[in-house]
Parts: sequence; C-alpha cells; structure tokens
Amino acid sequence: MQDLAGFRAAVRERCRAAGRTQQQLARAVGLHPNVLSHKLHERGARLNAADVIAIVTALADWGTVGSASEARALLALMGVPEHAVPAQAWTTAPLGALPHDPPAAGPTAQVGEATPEPAPATNPGGGRPAPDPLPVPLTPLVGRTAEVAAVTTVVPGCRLVTLTGTGGTGKTRVALQAAAELADRFPDGTAFADLAPVSDPELVAVTLVRALGLTPQAADTAEDQLAAALRPARVLLIADNMEHLIEQAPLLSRLLAAAPGLHLLVTSRVGLGLYGEQQLRVPPLRLPDHDGQAASSEAVQLFVQRARALDPGFDPQGETLAATAAICSALDGLPLAIELAAARIRLYPPQALLPQLQARLPLLTGGARNLPLRQQTLRATLDWSDALLSPDARDLFARVGVFAGSFDAAAAAAVCDVADPLAMTERLAELAEHSLLEVTPGLSPRFGLLATIREYALARLAESGQADSARERHLRHYLALATRARAGLDGPEQADWFNRLEADFANIRAALDWARSRAEADGSYLEDGLRLATAAAPFWRRRGSLAEGALHLERLLAIDARHRAATPATRAWAVLEACALACFRGDFPATTDLAREGLELCGELGDLRGQAWAHRYLGEAALAQADLGAAQPHFQSQLELAAHARDPWTEATARNMLAQVSRYEGRYRDASAQLQLALRAFEVAGDPDGAATVRASLAEVARDAGEPDRARDLFRQALRGHQQTGSKRGMAYDLEGLAAAAALTGNDRAALTYLSAAQALREQSGGPLMPIDQPIYDRLFDPSVAALTQREREQALAEGRDRSLAQIIDEALAR
Repeated sequence: MQDLAGFRAAVRERCRAAGRTQQQLARAVGLHPNVLSHKLHERGARLNAADVIAIVTALADWGTVGSASEARALLALMGVPEHAVPAQAWTTAPLGALPHDPPAAGPTAQVGEATPEPAPATNPGGGRPAPDPLPVPLTPLVGRTAEVAAVTTVVPGCRLVTLTGTGGTGKTRVALQAAAELADRFPDGTAFADLAPVSDPELVAVTLVRALGLTPQAADTAEDQLAAALRPARVLLIADNMEHLIEQAPLLSRLLAAAPGLHLLVTSRVGLGLYGEQQLRVPPLRLPDHDGQAASSEAVQLFVQRARALDPGFDPQGETLAATAAICSALDGLPLAIELAAARIRLYPPQALLPQLQARLPLLTGGARNLPLRQQTLRATLDWSDALLSPDARDLFARVGVFAGSFDAAAAAAVCDVADPLAMTERLAELAEHSLLEVTPGLSPRFGLLATIREYALARLAESGQADSARERHLRHYLALATRARAGLDGPEQADWFNRLEADFANIRAALDWARSRAEADGSYLEDGLRLATAAAPFWRRRGSLAEGALHLERLLAIDARHRAATPATRAWAVLEACALACFRGDFPATTDLAREGLELCGELGDLRGQAWAHRYLGEAALAQADLGAAQPHFQSQLELAAHARDPWTEATARNMLAQVSRYEGRYRDASAQLQLALRAFEVAGDPDGAATVRASLAEVARDAGEPDRARDLFRQALRGHQQTGSKRGMAYDLEGLAAAAALTGNDRAALTYLSAAQALREQSGGPLMPIDQPIYDRLFDPSVAALTQREREQALAEGRDRSLAQIIDEALAR
C-alpha cells in the first residue's frame, strides 16, 4: 500500500534540511521539474519504483537520510520493497555508506493512543507551526475545576479528546482553560481554530492551517500542508465548534495518523465517532442541593458575577439568594442562559425576575419536544430574552444574525437600512446590555455574537421572512467596503486598508458564500459575488490565503461559465485576479490560460489597463520558465498599454519586469535605468510595497553585476520596506538576496541561515521560487553548502527555521 502524501512530505522535509529545492531534486533524478511535480501529486503521472529509488538515493547523497532503516522506511511508504534496489546499491555510496541500525520495536500506535513524545519540531515540510496566543476571555472562568482537571488529565494520554454538551454549556471556555494549563507540555505551541464561521467543509483544512500560523498554499493541498507541518511537531490543536462539520471528522483522524506528536481537543455538540476518540461531557454548572449551599453553587456564583458587572452592589442574601438559586435551577445551570438572565438584574431584582421566567419556561419548553431537554431550556431562555426587547430591538437582534464575525455600527446600519451609524451604536449597546452581543471597545466599537446566540438570531430572521433582504444588504455593504479598500491598497494608506479588511474578512467570506449559493441556484447575485472576490483578491495575495482566494474565484467563474450572468467587464477582471493568484502560486500553465482569456475579454471591451495586466502575467509565466524572448514583448506591451491608459502605477510594474529581462540577459545598465524610473513612479504614488520591490530588483542587478556590498545594502532597504507592509513574498526575496550577498562575501553560515528563513516564508506565503532563478541560486549557494560540515549546515538551517522572523530580520539589518 502506498502513502503518497507521507512520501511527498518526507521528501519535502529532507530537501529543506539539505538546503535544496524540488527543482534540484528533479535534476538529480533525471526528471524535468514539472514532471516530478506531476508525479509527486499524481497529476496525470505516477512515481514508479525506479523514480522512488532514485529519489531516496539522491536524498541519501545529500546527507538527509540518517540510516539504512530510514531509507527502507522511505521506500516502504511507496510500496517499494528492499529487494527492488539493486544489491550493489546497498553496498556502495550513498546508500552503502548509511549506518545500519536495528528496526524500531513495537507496533504502530492507534490514532487515539498516546505515543512517545517526539523531539520538538525542527523542520516541518509544510512550514514551522507558529500559532498565535490562545484567545483570552474577557471574564474569569467560574467553577469548572473538575471539568478542566479531567481534560488536563486525559489529553496527555489520549490524542483525540472531544468535549461534548449542548450549546451554551461553556465547552469553549473549558477547552481554553485546559489548553492554557497544558501549554508547557507542547513546545511547538497550542493553536485555536474557530470553526463556527466556517460553512464550507472544503475550507476546514485551510482554517486549521491558518490556526497554526501558516498560510495555506492551495485548498486541495491544505491537508498535505497540515500533515507536513505537524508531522515532527508537538502541538495541541483546539478545533472549536465542530458539530456542523462532522463530515470532515475523518480529516482529523488522518492528521493524527500522520503526526505522532499532535493532540486534538475538539468541542462539538455531538461526538465525532472516530476510532480512539475520548469523549468528555461538559455538563451544566453545579446547582445547589438545598438553600444552605446556594452561595457555593457554581451556577449561582456565575449569576452573581455577571450581575455585579451591571450592579456592583449586588450581594444576594436570604430571600434574594434563594430566588437567585431558583432562577439558576429553572435554567438547568446552563451558563449562557444564566448570563442572559443576569443581564436583566438592572431592571428586576431576583424575586421579580423569577416569576417572569417561571411563567414563560413551561410554555416555551413545551414546543420543540424533539430537542434535548437542556436545549429546550436554552431556547426558552433566548425566547424570553427576545420577548423582553422592544420591537425595534427585537428586529435588530434578528438582523445582526447575518454577521459571521465582528462588525461595526456602520455595517449594522447598512443591514438594517438605517442612515445614522451613531444612532445604531446606541441600539447595539442596548443588545449588549441584554448580553446578546459581545463588545470590543475602541474608537469604532465592534460587536459580535456567540455561536449559539447567532443561530437563534438567524432562526428568528428566517421566521420574519426578511433573511434574503438582510443578506443582500450584508453582501452589498461588504462589496462597497472591499471596493473602497481596493482603491487604496496600492497607496500610502494600504496598511490601514489591509487591517480593515482583515477585521471584516469573516463577513466578506460569509457574503461570498451566500452569493455563490444563490448563484448556483439561478445565477442571481453572481455579479456581486465576482466583484467582491475580485476586490478582495489583493488581501488574499498579501495577508490571507492564496488557496482560499483561488477556490472562491474558481467556483464563481465556473458558475458564470454555465449561467453567463456576469457582465463582461466583471468576468474579465475576475479572470485577471484568478490569473494573479495562479502566478503567485507558481502554476504557470494556469496563469497562461487565464491571461489569454483575460486578454481576449479586455480586448473586446477596449480595456487598455486590463490588457496591460494580461500581458504582464503572460510575460511573467514565460519569464519564470526562462523564455526571455517570449517574455520581453509582453512586458513591452504592458508598458505601452499602461501609458495609453495613463496609468503610471502599471507603467512602473512594467518597467520593473522589463528590467528583469535585461538583468537575465546581462544588460545591467539598461536594467538599472528602467528600475530607477519605476522607483520614482512608486515613490510618487506613495506605494511603499512597490518601492521596496524595485529596491530588491536593483539589489539583484548589483548582485549579478558582481557588487555584493551594494546588493546587501539595497536588499536591506527592501527588507525594511517589505517588513513594514507585511509582504511575506517580498521578505522571502529580500532574505534570499541577503543570503546570496553573504555567500558571495564568504559568510557561509549566515547565507544558509537567511536562505532557510526565506524558504520558511515561501512555505507560508505559498509563493515558490521561479524556475529561472534556480540555476543562479545553485551557483551562489553550492559553494557555501560545500564549505560547511553536515553538522554546521544543519545548525545554520535550523537557526533560520526555528528563530523568530523578527530576530532574523533584526540581525540581517544590523550586519
């Protein structure tokens, strides 16, 4: 049986350890790089036994196969038996030079079993996990000592733990507290993936990749990227709110099989049904057994804590305490229901609150008998809270259910068709006082709904018959926002606009999902969906996921191919943005096909700027594959079309690309002249990212012209600029340039350290090195690799991978 994904990840890891690329591996085994890529992914070609043996032999020759048994294990991943290797190969270098060690003892661990802890991650093929800190709740956790203790006891010995329980029991809070207490056991981090906003099962793996602090390279390869990143790591990954994505549970099982140091902590209203899963139920809070224990009840303590946030003097005693305990008992100890009830304490003391609640619960819980009892209670509590709102507030509460992430008053005003965002802020504050909204204070406060409350609000919205109109206004608002942002993403305020899009991207994603669902049915809203995806594309290229952006555009364009509902101009620019994503991902055949379609569409429209960009990507696809003769006319056409369109920004990008052709042809003076013009244009436009990119191009000219000191200074300037704009692709180029400068000046260890850091950035950004650059890098770095011992190489590469990017950059700028 073959494990192609495991073999592919193992090969990637060992290439990284050797400081080599897949293109170099292809040459070592006698295959064209594209052919090897197709075989490794089974895209119309498959690895045969001879290919596998050649790959393992090359890796052994590079010093990244540690023993004969490791070589046999690599062969076994692809079902190649030891005897398939010629006997002479096992007795001569490189395979014959491998140490012979005994096979590992013991059976393979099952998915749910604890395994011996591997060493901390040093070289994950999918990038080194670097998860963000766990979310910090705004309020302290009340009670839950026993539940948290159970989780912290079980997780170290069981690799798949699912916290189950009805909505509103506080599963997420228990998971976060337990993960914080377990952090020391997982040296490669604890990651949190919020799956509540994810409606598309195909984006689960993408979301998990992002939770690890990595950038997905493609939706269809996100699982491979996860497996490669997690395989050598010791990570605790929380998958929160999994219940609506149960069909993706096998993905978690496959990850556990691929990564022996991975532990998964899942929250879900239902179990996953996976082999090896350990389910722990999170029950409601403990209720008082009798009046004398009311004050020590966790449920009562939560009510008191939340009530004191509104009334600091709240201190229930006697009858007030008894009424508080009765409220908590009536609510079955459900934390969310208790918080909703406590929000009314400003208006009613517990003695007055209790009869109101008791009057509604029997009536309301008598309805949905197909729901579990405690879910009926929560529904009744939400119904009760909803009924206490004014009619306008009730309508607002239902409408804000369309928001999949945090939102501001302007967004809520748009969804409710209200002209005054300031007045909307006050109305939202009313919902927050009822504990129906979470609030993040700031100059422009942001609001959000817990997953359970959002479900309820959406149900109310559906009952009102206003769901489609609310979602339509939601879509139009975020389309307008993304369109305004797109106009500023290449100018001096680009960082602010990227930050704004990042804050609102969960809602942009939700708007795209709804537009696509309607478009699939009858072609409606396809125009808006394509325009929104097109406007959001620069975010995916710079800060988001290339994989996600490509998936949205591919789906929408495929729908348009059936319905032809979009205008020609909208389709043309959506094709061009899909083309850009393909180019940045290194898929040059797709780039060429999409650019040709875009050129034809823009030609029919007379869109000079669109034609210019189509030529840009046709030229870059040719340039990447070393066809300079085909590339140069396309870049020249881009320059001329941009000039006719009076678009100096596009002219500057064309000059930058023309300079690349001149540099590869050795015409360094011509290249520098074009780049100086491009630099001035970007500086006039106030585009710091464009200016940094041109400085990196000037540095490449200096490097190839034999001026390593000047190249180093220019690469440092470029790195400062790309660091400020957050361009991972740009920083990768700059660090590779500094690595080359170090190699040319004899600083071999620094060269490999910077090169390793750049490779990690490329893994994260999904932007591979262009094939035309590989021979240059081979010439530059092979002497540095040869000058160091294997141990020195490993140490330098590990330093580039394992140190923080900020530390590497600080050092690179200081040297």
